[in-house]
Amino acid sequence: MKIRKNANAGMKLILSTVVALGVGCPSFVGGQGADCNGDGAVDVSDLLCQGLTDVATFVRGDSNGDGAVDLSDVVFTLGWLFQSTGEPGCVDALDANDDGGVDISDPIYVLTFRFTGGNPPPPPYASCGIDTTGDSLDCAATQAACLPTST
Repeated sequence: MKIRKNANAGMKLILSTVVALGVGCPSFVGGQGADCNGDGAVDVSDLLCQGLTDVATFVRGDSNGDGAVDLSDVVFTLGWLFQSTGEPGCVDALDANDDGGVDISDPIYVLTFRFTGGNPPPPPYASCGIDTTGDSLDCAATQAACLPTST
């Protein structure tokens, strides 16, 4: 089992508190968070209006960062666990079941979700976001599928 320590573990707690409480957002109402960027949703993009630009975003379960949670992610995670096939940009994305570690249960979780109707991965799933759970896994870089597209 591979578990990586996150030097910024405390930052996750701070960021999750900012999102949950809307701390410092000008439109903060009743402790429910705030839509600082005015896009109509209280989400991870609202961290940017707070000057928190070094936040890496990802989709849980999207191990290879291609924008989809599918069989290729299972293969990627198994390769990383058992064949040392290279370092992912966001280890947190490999933690499909969000138990704070990356092990054989994570590719099994994705297989169960995709092929037998199991539960989807916990947030951030289906759209990019940050890990608000307190664990020691690192997301060193925003996944390519989560980067803004130029228009």
